[in-house]
Amino acid sequence: MNKEFKDLTKNSQYLLTQMLKKYHRQIKDGKAKHQAIYINRTAWDTKKDFMPSYDLEDVNTFLNELQHNGFINCNYGSNFAVDITLSNKSLEWYDHRFRDNFNEFLDLANKIKNLIPKLPNP
Repeated sequence: MNKEFKDLTKNSQYLLTQMLKKYHRQIKDGKAKHQAIYINRTAWDTKKDFMPSYDLEDVNTFLNELQHNGFINCNYGSNFAVDITLSNKSLEWYDHRFRDNFNEFLDLANKIKNLIPKLPNP
């Protein structure tokens, strides 16, 4: 599974880590898993929440890559991703790779973020 994650573009890796951070926060806040996997209603919301400096079409391309590789589930409306949820595959990768070490996960997310020039640094 790590190979599949590493084969994603850095932009898609970043987006997936941000979605998993949101999932983790929602679980920590007491949401049920079936609710926490729901990330956003639209590609526009995803852009706004995770990649505001990117064009909507670029964010949609990253979502398409994640969906094509099985990391998210989504539907499409006017060729844009809608009803975006994390897949079991992404949750299994997250649980297997980071089990009880959320700080290690945050380190990975920050390393990826620093490799992407359009994203503002923390």
